[in-house]
Amino acid sequence: MHVELSLDNQNNLSKESEEQSPAEDTQRISGSQVACAFARIEQGNKSQRTDNRFQVLAVSMSAVSAVVAIYLVFVLVL
Repeated sequence: MHVELSLDNQNNLSKESEEQSPAEDTQRISGSQVACAFARIEQGNKSQRTDNRFQVLAVSMSAVSAVVAIYLVFVLVL
């Protein structure tokens, strides 16, 4: 799919009339639509990073707890 970005300028309107008609798979989008799309993508990435941080924190805490438990077993047995 081909996307053309419209600048909402009067000069573009005169140029468009001279050009051939756009192909059927061409879609015009405004700059605000592009900005909203990038904002949605960025928001999704931020929430995914936050989820990953909690997973890493949980795994790290489990690993530290396991090491401490093994150390205490050796200390108490010896």
